[in-house]
Amino acid sequence: MINLPNSNILIFTLLLALAKPCEAQNCYGYRDTSFNHTSYWVFDSSEVNNQLMEVKFIDDRIYIHFLSPDVNLKAYDLSNLDSNNIKEYLFFKDTTGLFELGETELYDLTDSTILVSTFPGLSNDHYRLNGLTKQLQVYTGFGIGGYNLVELTPNDFYGTIKVVRNNGIFIPYYNSNSRGIIKYNPNGYPDLVFNGGISNLLDTSISTCERVEILNNTGIACGVTQNDTVSNQLYLHFFNIYNGLPDTTVSVDAYRFYTLPNYISDVNDIKYDQATQSLYISYCSYGPNRIIRINSLFNLDTTFAGDGVLTNADLGLTSNLVNLSEVTISTNGRFLANISGGYCYLNSDGTLDNAFANNGIIGTSFDSLWYFFNPIKDLAIDLSEGKLYLLGWGTLNISSDNNPTLVRLNASSCFIGIDEIVEKPIVLYPNPTNSVLCTNSVDELDVSLYDILGNRWLLTKIDQSCYDIRLLSKGLYNCVLVNKYGQASSQKIIIYE
Repeated sequence: MINLPNSNILIFTLLLALAKPCEAQNCYGYRDTSFNHTSYWVFDSSEVNNQLMEVKFIDDRIYIHFLSPDVNLKAYDLSNLDSNNIKEYLFFKDTTGLFELGETELYDLTDSTILVSTFPGLSNDHYRLNGLTKQLQVYTGFGIGGYNLVELTPNDFYGTIKVVRNNGIFIPYYNSNSRGIIKYNPNGYPDLVFNGGISNLLDTSISTCERVEILNNTGIACGVTQNDTVSNQLYLHFFNIYNGLPDTTVSVDAYRFYTLPNYISDVNDIKYDQATQSLYISYCSYGPNRIIRINSLFNLDTTFAGDGVLTNADLGLTSNLVNLSEVTISTNGRFLANISGGYCYLNSDGTLDNAFANNGIIGTSFDSLWYFFNPIKDLAIDLSEGKLYLLGWGTLNISSDNNPTLVRLNASSCFIGIDEIVEKPIVLYPNPTNSVLCTNSVDELDVSLYDILGNRWLLTKIDQSCYDIRLLSKGLYNCVLVNKYGQASSQKIIIYE
């Protein structure tokens, strides 16, 4: 959302799609030859003497994380793709012990800051959070001189971090006595407004809390857990992301549970699709992983994959090929799921999109020219341009030496259905206001208002009409807008008498 100079008008940008036909072998899962004039970029293998970890696309830059004694992180500036080369932006070298060998992840924390979270070695008993500027320099304004340690007690275990840009860091945790969600603010300290920094589950029959997802950026955090006494039940627990209290707007008990046809040994991933307001959850059942979809009413979607549970058999793939332990959201209910060696692209009903790449699959050899040795390590999406980046050890010839490589695919038809983006300003007015809230949008918007304590006072839909807000108390509110593409933005609103 943009705040115009010398104006109280609130503006945010909707992306409107103009579809164009896709040329065979040049888009929709095929290599983008305009990228470095070849579709790929090969790194200096002498600088990667251990292994590739991950690729992230943040603000028109590609960030590559190497697990290496000398070079931990490199960034590549993609703002001048029409030039002859992609220029290396910067090194980040571990000379101070800021990074430890172990599981390290990068997150887009604020408009100017990257968060780096690290498990020491193979342990998961505490997190080290590090703040870096987007020029990969230590951000000393984060925590204590650039880092902070998340550790409640030595017996705690921590799950996968979820970061909401400009809002905070959500960390699921559990021990023998309690489990719940911890929140740190973007400055690297516990968010005390969030129930004193920690929100606990009250149900002691729940064994762990390892995953957390944010719903719509409108105030609800969803922690997924397993039932310790019923082996085929999953629970979703709902919290207000501002004050950390149980959110009963979804369910009177602030949780939902689902009885599945299989034993649940582990929860691998949980992702929220804003466009369809659905949750995708991957779980392991002492065998092939499975994926379920929870619809906007928080019921198990039995239309998904025929019976509500996606398996390798539904995709017509062999059991040793399918992994399905990670979900990457695309648009319009579509998503990518990882398989052994690569990724598959799925329609909203859980079927393979056979028009994408090789019958819906990107594997170690996904066209007649390119080959990846070993599984593709990681994938990143540039939704604004409809591009997909693959990171791994690759080669143009299966018999030649393999090198650390980044390959870009043209995938606009699947991610956005566009080759062109048009911006249209949407106006919300007046601000301050004491009577109505109006918009010039031709499309319907979801609008939520929260007070400074995180309590939701309004949830409605508006378009070109105005909404009467005279029953609301005067004060400062956070207005969250969600457009028809599921894109959320927020801005402060002042209501006066």
